[in-house]
Amino acid sequence: MHASQAAVRNHQKDKLGALRNAVLNAALPTAPEEDKQLIFLDLDDLLAERLIQPNRLELTVKAGIPRFSYLTHTGKKFLGFISSPIDD
Repeated sequence: MHASQAAVRNHQKDKLGALRNAVLNAALPTAPEEDKQLIFLDLDDLLAERLIQPNRLELTVKAGIPRFSYLTHTGKKFLGFISSPIDD
């Protein structure tokens, strides 16, 4: 319900897509706790909310491909929550 209300207030395509994904992810057994979901839905500035740390670059290797990220652990959970749970 909170996501629906936020969608009405936000008309930008990317935000609406992220909110749609959040609704889908909220129904999954792997969903974050409800309090964390509400916090995630209220976020807009990743740096201010400490979801990214520009001075902390992390290197991971997946399928032999190096990937660099400034995301914190909570930032990764946030992006997982707003990413589509359906494989394209």
